[in-house]
Amino acid sequence: MGNKVSSRHSVQAPSRTQSQASLPRRPASCGSLYSSTDSLHRKWLRASRRRRKHSTLTNEYRLARTSWPVPQLEALFLPEYGIKQGVTERDFDVIGIIAKGAFGEVLKVEKRDCKKVYAMKLMPKSEVMRYNAVQQVKDEASIQTLLGHHPFVVQVYYCWQTRKDLFLVADYIPHGDLFTIWTLEAPMQEPVVQIFAAEISLGLDFLHSAGVIYRDLKMENILLDDKRHVRLGDFGLSKWLTLGSFTRTICGTMQYMAPEILKGQPYTHACDWYSFGVLIYTLLSGRYPVEAAPDHTAMAERVAGFYFNPIRELSSPANCLVSKLMQKDPKQRLQTLESLEEELFFQELSFEDVLARRYAPRLIDKNEAEDSPAMTRIAAEKKRHSKKYQMDDLMFHDFDWSDVNELIDGLAFSK
Repeated sequence: MGNKVSSRHSVQAPSRTQSQASLPRRPASCGSLYSSTDSLHRKWLRASRRRRKHSTLTNEYRLARTSWPVPQLEALFLPEYGIKQGVTERDFDVIGIIAKGAFGEVLKVEKRDCKKVYAMKLMPKSEVMRYNAVQQVKDEASIQTLLGHHPFVVQVYYCWQTRKDLFLVADYIPHGDLFTIWTLEAPMQEPVVQIFAAEISLGLDFLHSAGVIYRDLKMENILLDDKRHVRLGDFGLSKWLTLGSFTRTICGTMQYMAPEILKGQPYTHACDWYSFGVLIYTLLSGRYPVEAAPDHTAMAERVAGFYFNPIRELSSPANCLVSKLMQKDPKQRLQTLESLEEELFFQELSFEDVLARRYAPRLIDKNEAEDSPAMTRIAAEKKRHSKKYQMDDLMFHDFDWSDVNELIDGLAFSK
């Protein structure tokens, strides 16, 4: 028939066995060629056969497993600490040791190509994993890398890893920290503390707005540049936390820890403002409101028994500010930059000028500071105790920082 195909001319598809038999055998000399061609069509075994479980998303060690041939000990710290990047430890010359931290050393280094001096944090991976601080060091790197452009935050420029160590390179701030200055000249003048406090508060507000909780605000972590502007450093206890969210980790420095942290309760960014109040209290009075205890339980009892009483040597606006910041109930605590700007303690400052770094402690008029009521009371108290009060040193006018730098070599960044 016209539409029928004769069986004599029909073509049948070869069977599977026939097709396999008809395929040419692979020559032994071309094994690599065939294997590379087949690999383009072969599924990734680790990626396709691994079962997806909820624990893979919540466990940072399982989450680090990849389809690429990267050892798990290196994948754990990706992507914050890169591998084989353009800058390595071979590009720096070590000048000296600045300090020894919880996980390693902080070195003073010089970059060979530009001769610029940096601070390099060297952390052995074994120590980081021993303290289960993988996410902690990753947050530290990402926070300072992304937010270090703020004028009052230390900038991190390079982060990388080797098989055994983590490297973090940041700004080198050679002019000491606030703790060193406070040790040499305490208590400090209110005009000086006003500028320090305004700059610190701007840095804190910036971190909080970016979704970071600091958790370790203290004098040792506040560095001073060549014009005595503050720079917030050491973000080892910082964490990404959106505004309004809670966290529960008990961490910080005893004298500065908020009551809710010491009690093991959930806490928010308000804990940083309590530490800010402790800082102002300490700078102005020359002593901590509550001395450190052996552990957080004993410290919680001490803080619970502490009630702020106005300090006779301080002005009324200073006492009012400290009392609002050190409220034990976070809901009643002053915890916004807008509320802080309205305080009488800062009425003579423009926070826009502070952010533009137009104020500096070394630029304060000496005579104006000496004539303030607060300084008159402090001077009288000093005289009553037969202690010489060095106004020039405290106001940083022609202050010789050589002694401070020597002291920093042994004490800076110590916790």
